[in-house]
Amino acid sequence: MNEKLFKLFTCGKKIVMLGICSIFVAALILGCSQSEPHLNWIDKWLKEPICQPPCWEHITPGVTTDNEISQILKNSVDVLEVKGAEINNGKLCISWNMIGCQDGATAGVACTRPNWIDNQEIATIKINLACGGASVLLEDIINSYGQPDYLWPEFSEIRGCSAKILYLKQGMVLTAFGKSRGEKMKITKYWKIPEMTLFNAGSDLQTTLDSLYWLGISGISNAKNVSYWKGYGEYLCK
Repeated sequence: MNEKLFKLFTCGKKIVMLGICSIFVAALILGCSQSEPHLNWIDKWLKEPICQPPCWEHITPGVTTDNEISQILKNSVDVLEVKGAEINNGKLCISWNMIGCQDGATAGVACTRPNWIDNQEIATIKINLACGGASVLLEDIINSYGQPDYLWPEFSEIRGCSAKILYLKQGMVLTAFGKSRGEKMKITKYWKIPEMTLFNAGSDLQTTLDSLYWLGISGISNAKNVSYWKGYGEYLCK
């Protein structure tokens, strides 16, 4: 083999090896990242929200009335359909679909407090973050809204441990699921957040818990059962 052919052969080997290494690195990066593409309206809520929690799409618990919601939703470019209103356990609830939600899944529900009267303020907004099929991760929300304040566990025989994660000042409760069994749950940045609830938060933890319990958002009404958020890691599944 002459010198010219040898150099050409060597150069070709280097190019092939470089290509293989590039593919390997790309696969490694993709394998490490568990985040999935979000629907446009979720992506906007994470990166450029119209307003800060507990406000959502110009709807604010404790401020916006039931008579105002339908028009606000109709003005949103991401709302596909306002389904209408119904009375549920004494509360007036208005639901809607967002663009990208699968099979007409409900994307949001806004409800008044019980014992509804006309033109009453909305008390809660529940948002289905999983209606498009992709998962919103705990990491996504923390990157956008900072560290939460508190959490408390919820246990079921089917799913094992899950958690409610509370942003006290923002009036936001996340429902979080991960791979946990037994007496402890290990919360990681990859825990999935299928839904969140926005509400008019109280001035302190106990007042807020009382409100959440009364509104049916949580089964916890005693601050003794609530843990401070200490970052990702292990928490007791009581």
